[in-house]
Amino acid sequence: MDRFGTNLSLLAIFVCALTSATAFAQTTLDPAREKRRVQEERRKTGAVQRGVTTSQYLNRLMGRKVTYEEVLKNPDDIDLNLAFARTQIRAGDLNGASATLERVLLIKPGNLAVRILYAVILYRLDARNDAEREIRNILKYRLRPGVRAELTGYLEDIAWRNKRTRWEALFHTSYQFETNRNSVPSGTVLASPGGPVLLNGENQATADSAVRGLVRLSLEHKIGGHLGHKLVARVGLYHSEQLRLDRLTLSVADFEGGLVLDLTPVELRILAFTQYLQLSHEPFLVNGGVKVKADWWISKETTLRSSATFDSQHFNELEETVDQARRTGPQVSGTFAVRHKITARHIGSVGLLALRKTANANYWRYYGAGLFARHQWFFGHGMYLLSTASWTYHIHDAPRLTDSSRTRYQHFLRFGTSFGVPLASIVRGGGLPKVFRPVNLSVGMGYERSFSNIRNYQYSNWRFTLGLTRRFAF
Repeated sequence: MDRFGTNLSLLAIFVCALTSATAFAQTTLDPAREKRRVQEERRKTGAVQRGVTTSQYLNRLMGRKVTYEEVLKNPDDIDLNLAFARTQIRAGDLNGASATLERVLLIKPGNLAVRILYAVILYRLDARNDAEREIRNILKYRLRPGVRAELTGYLEDIAWRNKRTRWEALFHTSYQFETNRNSVPSGTVLASPGGPVLLNGENQATADSAVRGLVRLSLEHKIGGHLGHKLVARVGLYHSEQLRLDRLTLSVADFEGGLVLDLTPVELRILAFTQYLQLSHEPFLVNGGVKVKADWWISKETTLRSSATFDSQHFNELEETVDQARRTGPQVSGTFAVRHKITARHIGSVGLLALRKTANANYWRYYGAGLFARHQWFFGHGMYLLSTASWTYHIHDAPRLTDSSRTRYQHFLRFGTSFGVPLASIVRGGGLPKVFRPVNLSVGMGYERSFSNIRNYQYSNWRFTLGLTRRFAF
């Protein structure tokens, strides 16, 4: 019995030694692999001990910035790579995010969530053929109605972009309230060379509401083979019906058409335009001219933008006006701006404005200069916040003696913000009829303040807007 026990002990020692030798040999043969295995085991063990599930682990990763160094340490960690791709997307590095997702799909090609994100990235990179292939493969799987509807929409948009001739129709309706629609200074008295003028009724600062509508049809036709040259045209009708101050009801018909030249890295637009405007249901302004716009992409993130516009303005007298026709005359204006993509979600631009307005009467002639800024903030799911701010300065050539013996100068400060969201992002799950899914709901607020050396031109106005917009592409 002792001999049997001795033999069993020797056998156990031999097995242990063999196991140790095998483990030592494996470690010697592939130390990097063994190190990753140990790190992965420690990570899993730690997660279990802390009661953290895989989805919670991914959510924690999504909530912070993941670095490339972390990915290098754990290249096979699917969740870590996916979180890194999200970090790249937030930073605007779509090409980098595409490469990361490709690496994830090589490791785990059946991960449908990653494949959907990869297809959307390809779509945003305008890699239309690759995006279409990925989306069609994804649509073979069983998907939630909302996801399927969104991917189908991408396919329709890709097909539209690939057309040589593209049409787009826009329909917009909105309700607007303004605290001082007639732009009158506060108070009941205006100054004049002949003495104070008493204001009453609708001549005072008046709040008013309006129901507005816009219909616009646009055309793009590609020319020049593989180059991006295009013929473009646009016609629109706009009407704003005032609910109280009917004399300020406005209607506009406009047309614009011309040529877009792809001179990479510069895009040049040469357009002719005409406008017909009615105020208080009477012909008020006929305007026509030419505008030239140039965009120069100096990098992926930064674009220089400039424009020059020549207007030939012809004003008509209205029943309630006495010298509007003297405003008739040309106007020349120009802008220069810098547009910068700060991140994938933030785009900003700042610019300068200069103009010269001439007219039949000296007091309607003026020089203008200004500054403007614009910021776009995208939240995902089609939601956005658009904010604008501007300052302009006008100095006239001569005084208008019916107002004052002094030559007028005037400052305008304008601020505005608008939040938009597709109805499909409000009503989730595909329950919304297809025709209403692209409808965009917008809520806006604006403020304008005028400063002048003549009190008659000092005023302020708040504006609030609620609108719906629907685009059709065909």
